Amino acid sequence: MQLRLLALLLISFSLMFAQEDEELHEMMTGSDTLTVKKAVTIAHINNPLLKQLNERINAKKGEFWSSTGIHSPSLLLMKEGIPDNNSTGFSEKRWTISQSIDFPLKSYFRLKRIGKEEDALQLLLRSEELRIKSEVKKSYTEIIYALDILKLRREALEITKTLANSAKARVETGQASELESMNAEILNAEAQNDYADASRMLNKARYNLFNVMGLDPDEQKYSIMFTDSLTYVDFYVSQKEILEQLETQPGYLSVASESDAASFGKYEAWNSILPDISFSYYKQNFLGKYDHYGVELGLKIPLWFMFGQRGKIESATAYHNEIEWKKKETMLEYKKQIEHAWHSYETSKSTIKRYINLISVKANDLQSLTLEAYKVGQADLLTLLNAQRTYINSRIRYLDALKDYYEQMIELEKYLQKDVVFK
Repeated sequence: MQLRLLALLLISFSLMFAQEDEELHEMMTGSDTLTVKKAVTIAHINNPLLKQLNERINAKKGEFWSSTGIHSPSLLLMKEGIPDNNSTGFSEKRWTISQSIDFPLKSYFRLKRIGKEEDALQLLLRSEELRIKSEVKKSYTEIIYALDILKLRREALEITKTLANSAKARVETGQASELESMNAEILNAEAQNDYADASRMLNKARYNLFNVMGLDPDEQKYSIMFTDSLTYVDFYVSQKEILEQLETQPGYLSVASESDAASFGKYEAWNSILPDISFSYYKQNFLGKYDHYGVELGLKIPLWFMFGQRGKIESATAYHNEIEWKKKETMLEYKKQIEHAWHSYETSKSTIKRYINLISVKANDLQSLTLEAYKVGQADLLTLLNAQRTYINSRIRYLDALKDYYEQMIELEKYLQKDVVFK
């Protein structure tokens, strides 16, 4: 019956894991459209560090049940007074059940320590999930940025083709020299190189995202599409508001739980000076009958304190002090990171607003007007080239600023612990 039950349990677990693998495969291959939400989900499923942390949590749960301080009982058979050469004399047999337990206070603090260590691992898992989510979103941002750059380079390539054709027509009608046509052809060739470089940058960004997600090589397909886009989001968070999240960070709370666990470990070490308890119950055989009963109660007293318990107490105290300093270090590190993230966000927000309100609009107008003027002979090639460079550089810097703005908001997301972009 027990073997049948064990077999059923093993089959159930196998089916459950097979279903999880099938769902993951379907999530990766069922659609060629990859959203940020799907990318984050796949990354959380595939990430080896998260898998390790989950197993450490499972191990800690197992440690809890094996640390109650209730040891396995002993079943003993004792016989004494065994006669020699068939002589009669004193003879006794005894069946004994013996049980030992740690002093209850020691077990209590041990279980409290293990519980806090499990809490620390759970919070560390949450911190790593936020970090991985941030990495996936930043990698996804790189792809959308690369797609926009590719689109811009394609637009520039079309403009240079038009420019080269226009310059060739002007040479044929005698309105321009051959030198002007050569310059236009060089500009078109450079635009082709820029377009090829933008394509390379896009492929690099794609595979960087696939790597962060932990996608198998067979799942990394060129047909995967990305539907989101980079658009300006007017998001505001005050420095005070973000700093109020300092003590709610899972990484900091994880170290705080480690400190609590170390504190309970110190109490556990101090309680090791208390005696362990053992008791036994036995039945005695006198004259062939097991009609006598007995009990024993024992205390295991730690007499050699200098060689055992003192070392445990000093080690536990030193470890608790170490974790307290680690807690302070973690707090300072988080404050530095949050301050840096907020100031970077403020700077990138000011930069993107300047591009939106002035630079981008002016550069677009300058490029369009200069191209029309060149076609009708009211502007020379040098003026047009300068306008073209201004337009391209302005658009690239705008996209750079927009990408940086997204990355800073994604960094703030990690500390706010809520979605701001790519919801």
